[in-house]
Amino acid sequence: MNPLEQIDRYQLTENLKDLEEGIAGLRRLVARRPSPQLFSSLGNALSMRHDAFARPDDLQEAVHWHRQAVAALDGQPGLAEAQAQLAPILWHLHHREEAQALFEAALRGTLEDRSLVLTNYGWALHMTFMETSDRADLLRGLEVLKEAVEATDRATDRYTWRLARYASALFAEVADPARRAELNTVLETIRQRYPAASEPVKRQVQVLVGFMLAMGEVPEIPQEAFDHMANMPEDLTEVFGTGREAQARLLAMNSSVLIEDVRLAGEVQRANDAVEMFRQALSALPDDSPSLPEILGGLGAVLGLRMEMAGTTDDLDEMVDALRRACALARPGSGIYGMVYSDFGNSLALKFRLGGGLKALDEAIAAYRQAIALVPEHPELAMAMTGLGAALTYRYEVTGRLAELDEAIVHHQAAVDRTAPDHGHLALYLVNLGSALQERYEATRRTEDTEAAVAALRAAVAATPVGSPSRPSHLASLGEVLATRYQVTGQSGAMAEAVRYHREAAETVDEGNLQRLQVLNSLGRTLELSGADPAEAIAVFRTVRAGARPGSSFHRNATVNLAGALLDRAMTGRAPVRAMAELIADLFDDRPRRRRFLGLLSARQAPSGGTPELDEAIELLSEAAKEGLPGTSDVYSRLGLAMRLRYQLTGEPRALTRALRTMRAAVSESGTDGASRSVALFYLAETLRDQWQLAGDERVREESLLRYRQAAEEESASASWRATVGQKWGEFAMEEDAPADAAAGFGAAVAALDEAAWRGLGRADQERILQEYEGLGRDAAAAALQAGDARAALELLEQGRGVLLGQAMDGHTSLDLLRSVAPELADRLAEIHHSQEAAERLDLTEGPDAPHRLDERPVLARRRREALAEIRELPGFEDFLRTPSSRSLLTAAEDGPIAVLNVSRYRCDALLVTADGVRVLPLALTAEQAQAQADAFVAALQAQDLTGIQDCLNWLWSVVTGPVLDALGPTHRIWWCPTGPLTLLPLHAAGEALDRAISSYTPTLRALISARDRARGPRAARRMTLVGLTETPGAPRLEGVSREIQAVTEHFPDVVELRDGDATHDKVIAALTQNTWAHLACHAVQEISEPAQARLLLHDRPLLVRELAAQRLDQAELAFLSGCETSRGGTVLSDEAINIAASLQLAGFPHVIGTLWPINDTHAPAVAAEFYTVLTAGGTSPPDPAAAATALHLA
Repeated sequence: MNPLEQIDRYQLTENLKDLEEGIAGLRRLVARRPSPQLFSSLGNALSMRHDAFARPDDLQEAVHWHRQAVAALDGQPGLAEAQAQLAPILWHLHHREEAQALFEAALRGTLEDRSLVLTNYGWALHMTFMETSDRADLLRGLEVLKEAVEATDRATDRYTWRLARYASALFAEVADPARRAELNTVLETIRQRYPAASEPVKRQVQVLVGFMLAMGEVPEIPQEAFDHMANMPEDLTEVFGTGREAQARLLAMNSSVLIEDVRLAGEVQRANDAVEMFRQALSALPDDSPSLPEILGGLGAVLGLRMEMAGTTDDLDEMVDALRRACALARPGSGIYGMVYSDFGNSLALKFRLGGGLKALDEAIAAYRQAIALVPEHPELAMAMTGLGAALTYRYEVTGRLAELDEAIVHHQAAVDRTAPDHGHLALYLVNLGSALQERYEATRRTEDTEAAVAALRAAVAATPVGSPSRPSHLASLGEVLATRYQVTGQSGAMAEAVRYHREAAETVDEGNLQRLQVLNSLGRTLELSGADPAEAIAVFRTVRAGARPGSSFHRNATVNLAGALLDRAMTGRAPVRAMAELIADLFDDRPRRRRFLGLLSARQAPSGGTPELDEAIELLSEAAKEGLPGTSDVYSRLGLAMRLRYQLTGEPRALTRALRTMRAAVSESGTDGASRSVALFYLAETLRDQWQLAGDERVREESLLRYRQAAEEESASASWRATVGQKWGEFAMEEDAPADAAAGFGAAVAALDEAAWRGLGRADQERILQEYEGLGRDAAAAALQAGDARAALELLEQGRGVLLGQAMDGHTSLDLLRSVAPELADRLAEIHHSQEAAERLDLTEGPDAPHRLDERPVLARRRREALAEIRELPGFEDFLRTPSSRSLLTAAEDGPIAVLNVSRYRCDALLVTADGVRVLPLALTAEQAQAQADAFVAALQAQDLTGIQDCLNWLWSVVTGPVLDALGPTHRIWWCPTGPLTLLPLHAAGEALDRAISSYTPTLRALISARDRARGPRAARRMTLVGLTETPGAPRLEGVSREIQAVTEHFPDVVELRDGDATHDKVIAALTQNTWAHLACHAVQEISEPAQARLLLHDRPLLVRELAAQRLDQAELAFLSGCETSRGGTVLSDEAINIAASLQLAGFPHVIGTLWPINDTHAPAVAAEFYTVLTAGGTSPPDPAAAATALHLA
C-alpha cells in the first residue's frame, strides 16, 4: 500500500499499525527519491507519532524533515506550505521567534488553506500570551484569529470552531467594553450555528467556550469535552496533548472564566460544582504537572468565594494551603504567577480577620507585594493592588503607623485609576479606597479625606446593581461613613441616609453570606449613634457575636459594641435621677443620646443597685480589655464609664477605685489617637471629680481640672465634643470657686462653637446644635467677670452669642481691600460665600439631589477654611474675619453707649460699653427671676392683662433699665443688647426710659458695627417695596392696611406696590432684592417656642425667617415691619436673634423697625404716617435712614 494512503487511513481509524507502516514506507521513499513533498509528509507523520507516544525524538526528527522541505523549496512554489507546517512544531518547542518569522513568511506566500494557517498562528500567539501575559501577543493573536474567521467559508463547520477559538481568545479582553460587545456577538453566532454542527466541532466548541455557557453567553450544552479527549482533532492535540494532562490544561486555561462565573452568580451550588471540578482535576494530575499552579489557584479562589457565600470558614485551611502550593509551583513571569500570589494574599488577609494573628497579615502583605513587583502588567494587578491596600489598612489598625495607611490609599487609588468605568471589579476597588480614606480622616481629621471617601463610596454603590451579593456590604460601608459624618459634624441628613442604607443592606444580605456579620455590626453601630432605643442595637450585636468565630475581629468588635449598647440600656431609667443627670449630659459625644438621657430628669427615682445590663457590659468589656488589641483605649474608657455608673448606683468606693484605675489605663493606651485621648482624659477628669467629692483630697481636685484642660485642648477631637468638655470644665471650676479656670474652660467651649455649628451644616442642624449650648456664652462672660476681666467677658459674650449671625455677616463682609491686594483670593472667597448662600436657599426646598447637597456643604466649608488660611498669611490680614477684639468692639459705641445685659446662672450684670471702655454694673436679679418675669410678660400679652404687663414693666425699670440709665448719666441715645430671657422684654418701654433716651436694639456689637458699615456704602436710587394685605387667606382682615399704604405713599412716592393678591411669596422676594427700602403691612407670626418658624403671612404662602436671612440685599437701607412681634425672639435660642427683624438686618438692611408684641391694626397706620412725616421733615426733605430711631421715638 502507498505510505501516504496508510497515513490517511490512520487519521480515520487511529490504528497505530497503519501509522508505523506508513512512516517506514515514507523513509524508504525518501531514501530512493527525495523530494520536498515527501520531506513534509514524513515530518507530519512523525509529529502524529509524537502525539500518540510523546517520544521527544520523533518531534526533533520531524523538525529535521520539515527544515529539509523548507530548504529545498527556497524560492520555489510550495515554500509557504512547508513554512506553515514547520512553524507550529517550532512554536511547540519554544523556538518562538523563528516560528513567528516562518508564520509571517508563509502568510506572505501562496497557501492552499490560508485560513488554517492563520488559525494556527493566531492560536499559537494566544497560548503564548496565556503563559507570558505579554499583551502584544494577545493583540496580534486576536488580529490574526479574526482574519482567519473572515477568510473561512461560512457554509462549513470550520467557520464555527474558528469562531469558538476567536471567542476564547477574546475573553482575555473582556474588561474592554468594545471587546466584550464583540464577544457577545460572536457567541450569539455560535449559538445559532451550534445545533447543525458535527459532533467533532461540537466537542471543540465545548472545549473552547464551554466555561462561558454557565454565564448564559452560549446555549446550555452538555459538557462532554473531557470524555472525548482521545478523539480531539489534530490541531488541538498539538497544543494540549491528550489524556489527563490535556484535561487539566483545558480546565486551567479556562479557570478564570469559571472563577468569574462563580463570583457573578453568587450561588453556593455554583461554587460547590466548581470546587468539585478543580478537586477532580487536581487528583488526576502527577506532582510534576505544569498545570498544577492553575488548578491549585482556581481551587483556592473558588473556595474563598464559597466561604463568602456560605457564611462559613470551613474551607479556610484548604484555601490557604492550595494557594500556598500554587505560589510555590508558579513560574515567575508566567500568566498565572501574579494571580495566584494575589489570591494567596487574599486568603491570608481573610485568615487574619478571622483570628489568624499578625503572622498571617505580614505574609499576606508579602504575597501582594510579590504579585505587584514581579508581574507589573498582569491582568489581576489591580486586584493585587487593592488587596495590598486592604492588608496595609489592617496593619495600620494594629500598629497605628499612619505611613502604612498612606501607602494603602496610594495602592487603592492605583487600582481604581487602572480600571475601566464599567469593569465588574471597580465597585470593590472604590469601596476599599473610600474605607481607607475614611480611616485616615478619623486619624487626621482632614476633611478632604472624608469628602473623597463619601464620593468613592457613592460611586461604588451606584456601580453595584441591585441584587448583587456585594451590594449590601457596599451600602453598609457608605452608611458607616455617613454615620461618622453625623457623629463629628451633627449633619442630621447624613444620619438619616446612614440608617436607610444600613437597613437596606441588612434586609438584602443573604443569610449565609460571610459579609452578613459585618453588615449587621455596622447597622448596630449606626442605630446606637442615632439615639434610637438600645434594644434593637443590643439584638443586632448579639446576633453578630453569636455568629462570629471567637478570637476574630468580628467577635471582638461585636463584644465591645454589645457592651456599649448594654451600657446605654443600663443608663436608661434605672439609676437615681440625680446621678443620671450629672453623668449622662457629658459622657457621650453624640448629642441625640445625650438629649434622650437628659429626659430622665423627669423620671421617677429608681432603687439603687446594679442592673443585669450593667453587669453584663462590665463582664464583656473586661473580657475585651484582656485581649490587649488595638482600640483598647476605647474599651478601657467604656469599662471605666461602666464602673463609674456602678459607683453612682451603689455608692461602693471599690467601684470608684476600679473606675479610676481603668480610666488611667485608657489614657495610657490612647497613644497618638487624639480623639480617643480626649475622651479618655475627660472620663478621667469626671471620675477624679467624683473622687474629690468623696474624699476631699486637694490634689485630686487639681488633677481633675488639669485633665479637663487637656481633654479640651485636644484639637483632633470633634468641635462639639470640645465644646461639651470645656463647658463641663467651666462648670466644675465655678463650683470650686476657681473663676480663672472656669473662664478658660468656658472660653475653650465658646471657641469651639463656631466649628460645632459649622458652615457645612444646614441651618436646621446649626440651630439644633446651638440650642444644646444655650447660655454658654453668658456663663463664659460671668466667669470672666468673676475673675475680674470685663474686656474678656465682652469678647466671650460676643463670640458665644449670635453665632449664625456672625457667620452670615462674614459672608457679607466687603472684600474691596482684599481685592486690591489679592484679587484672585477675593474672587475665590466671594464665589465660596455665594455658593454657601445658594446652598442655604436650596435647603428650603425639596428635591432628589439631597445626597449631593449633603456632600456639597462640607466641601464649601473646607474650601472656605483653606481660603481664609491663605488670606491670613498676607501682611495686614492676620485677623481677617476673626472674632473682633474688645478694642474693635468698643467702636460700636461711637454714636452712643451700649448696655450689654448678661444673664447667667452665676451672676447678672450690665456691661456698659462706651468708646472709652467697659464698665461693669452688677444687676440685682438672678437668671431664674429674669426667666420668671419674661414668662409672666408673655403670658400677660397673650391674655391682654394690662395689669400684668405693667407689673413686669415696673420690675424691669427698677431692676434693669433704671439702674443702667442712672449709671450712664444723661444720654440722648442708647443701644440695648439684652441676652437670655431679657430679649423677650421691652427695655425701652419700662418706666422713664422713653423720656430719658432714644432706644435701639442690637443682637450683638458686631451686628451694630456691620450695619453702620453697610449704611455708609454707596446706594442705588431710593425706591420702596410696599407690601400690604388687607385680606390674607386663613387670617383676620386688616382694615387699616389701606390707610397705612396711603400714608406711606404720601411721603415716599417711588414705590413698588404689592397689594393683596399681588403680594405673593416670589414677588415679595424679588422686590426686596431690587429696591432699597421696604414697608410690610401684613400679618406676622412668631413661634416663641420655635423661633425658626417665624414668618410673614403673604397671599399664597408664608415667607419664612430662614428665607429672609438667606437673601443678599446689598443695596438695602431701611425696612419697616408693621406686623405683630416681628422683633421678638423665642424662649429657645434667645441669643441667636432669630426673628423677622433680625433676619432682614442679616439680609442687608442696616436699619430695621419691628415690634416686640402684637400691634393694633387701628394704631399702625397712624404710627407709620407720623414716622414718615418726621423722617422727611413733613415731606420737605428726602428720608434719612440714620434718623429712623429718632423718628420712631417721636412718632
